[in-house]
Order: sequence, then structure tokens, then C-alpha cells
Amino acid sequence: MQPAALFKVMKETPPIPETMSSDGKDFLRSCFVRNPAERPTARMLLEHKFLMVQNPREHTR
Repeated sequence: MQPAALFKVMKETPPIPETMSSDGKDFLRSCFVRNPAERPTARMLLEHKFLMVQNPREHTR
């Protein structure tokens, strides 16, 4: 990654697609929290509603 791009990411929140679900947007906003003390842990993010499978049978054969 080029230094200019790195500094831009550090200063600006990346865009979130408008077409993304509200759960997806919430998940990304949680990931983008800059302050580590306020940002959810990896474990908390893995338990986010966006990552939960609604119907496990849909993803198995």
C-alpha cells in the first residue's frame, strides 16, 4: 500500500455501499471505529447479526 493511501484510510472512513443491508452497514461501521477502546473486539464482531446464518440448512447439502 502506498503511504498516501494509508494516511487517507487513517483519516477518512471508507465508504459503505448504499445497497448493503442495514445489518451489513452496522457491521462495517463497527469495524471502522478508530478508537480501539470503543471498537468491538474480534469475538464481538464474529457474533454480529450480519455474520449469523439465518437458516443453516440453506448453506449445506
